[in-house]
Amino acid sequence: MNTESHSQTAEDLMSYVQSFSTDAREIFEHFHFEDFAQQLAAGNLLYQVVQRFASVDLSPQRITNFGMGIIFEELIRKFAESSNETAGEHFTPLPPVPGDFSPRG
Repeated sequence: MNTESHSQTAEDLMSYVQSFSTDAREIFEHFHFEDFAQQLAAGNLLYQVVQRFASVDLSPQRITNFGMGIIFEELIRKFAESSNETAGEHFTPLPPVPGDFSPRG
């Protein structure tokens, strides 16, 4: 791993995050993502983490929308745990299972 890649990773990552929609950026800001990224960079770990994420195939051909939603919820839960919040505060309920829910009598 070259030194320039290490030093440029935090700046590139934050530039990438800034290209997201306002709503998406609010999620990153809520969990202090930039502070966390800077901590990883200071410990010379950010480049390794980014490389690991880059090696995972998250394409729609590999991960369904439902699967991506589960991944998203798990990441939110993990970040909520690390910030001492209740994960349920950020949980997006699943749609109801189709069926007959009429009262029986």
